[in-house]
Amino acid sequence: MNFSRLTTSTKRLHRIPLLLVPLIVTLLLMSACGEVSPTSTASSQLTATPTFLPVSRVAPPTLVATSVVVPTVAPATTLPTTRVAVTATPAPRATVGPLSALPTIQANLGTAFSLKINQVAQVAPDNLEVKLLRVVEDSRCPSNVNCAWSGQIVVEVAVSKNGQAMGKFMLNSTETYRYKERPFFENYNLAVVQAQPIPYYENFGSSNSQIKPINPEDYIVNILVTKLATGIVSADQALLGQRVQLKYGQVATFAKEGLALKFEALVSEFRCPKSANVACATSGEATVRIVGTKEQVTRSFELTIPGLTIDTTQLNAASRSNSFVENFEGYRVQLVSLEPQPTEEAGKPSIEAYTLLLLVTSV
Repeated sequence: MNFSRLTTSTKRLHRIPLLLVPLIVTLLLMSACGEVSPTSTASSQLTATPTFLPVSRVAPPTLVATSVVVPTVAPATTLPTTRVAVTATPAPRATVGPLSALPTIQANLGTAFSLKINQVAQVAPDNLEVKLLRVVEDSRCPSNVNCAWSGQIVVEVAVSKNGQAMGKFMLNSTETYRYKERPFFENYNLAVVQAQPIPYYENFGSSNSQIKPINPEDYIVNILVTKLATGIVSADQALLGQRVQLKYGQVATFAKEGLALKFEALVSEFRCPKSANVACATSGEATVRIVGTKEQVTRSFELTIPGLTIDTTQLNAASRSNSFVENFEGYRVQLVSLEPQPTEEAGKPSIEAYTLLLLVTSV
C-alpha cells in the first residue's frame, strides 16, 4: 500500500466539506482494495481451475458407464439358443417311426437270432422266414426268487419256405434241448434259446409283492433254427423210415410200396393244456383216425397220443404203449406228434389247424 498517497489525501480532506468525507473515505478504501484485486483474482482463478478439472474428468467415466450398458443388450442374442431347444423337442418323436417298423433280421441256420413280436427273420441259405407272433405263456422263475421249478416261456412263430407257408408252431423253452432232434416241418428244428426280460418280483416278501408285468413289445426272444440229417418229407414224397407230415384230410403216398395213408379225422382231443397255471389229474390224450390203402385193401384205424407229449419216439420204452402204433399190411405206422398242443389261452383249435407226423417202417 502507498502510504504517501494516503497522507496526501488526508491533508486534502481539510479542504473538502465534512459531508463529503465519508464518500471520499469510501472511495479511497475501494481504491486501496483495487490494487490488491489482481492478487485475489489470481488466487480465485487458481482455486477455480482445480474445481473445473475434476468435473470434466468425472464426466467422461459417467458417459462411458452409460455406454457400457449397451453390451448388456447382447445377451438377447441367446434367444436362438432357446429356439434351438424348442425345435429340438420334436426330434425324439421322429425316431418313433423307425422303431415301430421293425427291420427284417438276416440270420443263418445253426445260429441263434433275436426277434421282437411281429418281427421277421430271413434264414439263409434255405430261404426260410420266421416271424414271432406272440408270447403265449411266461411262467419263468423271477430272477430274484429261488423256485422249485424254473418255469417256461412258450411263444408262437409262423414259418414259410420259398414264400410258401409251412405253418404256425408253439416253441417251449423247456423242450429246447430235450427235443433238439425233433423236426417241426420237413427236416428243420425250431427252438427257443432264451428270452428277455426275465420276470422280476417287486417288493418281494411284502404284502404288496407282485411280479412286474412285461409289455409284449418289450420281449426279445432268441430263436434257433437247425437242419436235421433225417427230417420230414412231404406227403406226396413219403418214404419209409422218414417222418411224414400230414395235414387234416391229406394223403401220404408211398409210391414204391403202393401204400397210402390218409389223415381222416380227429376223433377226440382231451390233452391237458400246456400251462403253468393248469394242473391236470392226468395228461389226457388225443385220438386221430387214419385210413390205410394197400393194393386192394382199405382199412381205418385209430392212433392215440398221450397229452403233453411232443415226440413219441422220445418216450421211454417202459412207458410206451401200443396206442400210437398200428400194424397195417406188413407196415408199422406210428403217430409221432400231433400239433398244435392245447394251451390255456389259445383254447381248442379248429380241425383244419391240426398237423400230424407219421413214421412208417416195414415189419
